[in-house]
Amino acid sequence: MASKSRKLRKSFKLILEPAMAEAGYVVDCPNFRRDRGDTLDVVDIQFWKEGGAFILNVARYVGPLEGLNGFSVPRDRIEIGMLPALRQDRIGPTKSKRMEKLVGWYKFDDIWDDQDSLDKLSEEVVGLLPQLEAWLEDGSMTPNISPESSTYP
Repeated sequence: MASKSRKLRKSFKLILEPAMAEAGYVVDCPNFRRDRGDTLDVVDIQFWKEGGAFILNVARYVGPLEGLNGFSVPRDRIEIGMLPALRQDRIGPTKSKRMEKLVGWYKFDDIWDDQDSLDKLSEEVVGLLPQLEAWLEDGSMTPNISPESSTYP
């Protein structure tokens, strides 16, 4: 499956990463961070442990970035799940495109060898960025935002 995700990562590099950079994120794929001084927005791509699917996790952090035991996390190294977030959710496909087993995950195991289809999938993810921005700004829920507590594989 590693070679299957490698082709998708190539598509992300050409399509998703430039869009995230244009939106102000520092790209360190699969992590994206945008530091606005008073807030830190973090997006990451989580691949399914069995391969062939992924989802975007998104979180907004505010205030000092200290763990419960007082350790400090540099803003340019924080990843989702390291610290409590102001908000944390997931963004993925609508119900009509969901995998039966993985609610809200993008499936690519049936298109992994078709670069055009992978590029279209990456463009679909880029098309969700306005929803992601609205959620970060005011918590707006849309059909593509799934509570962080949604089904984990």
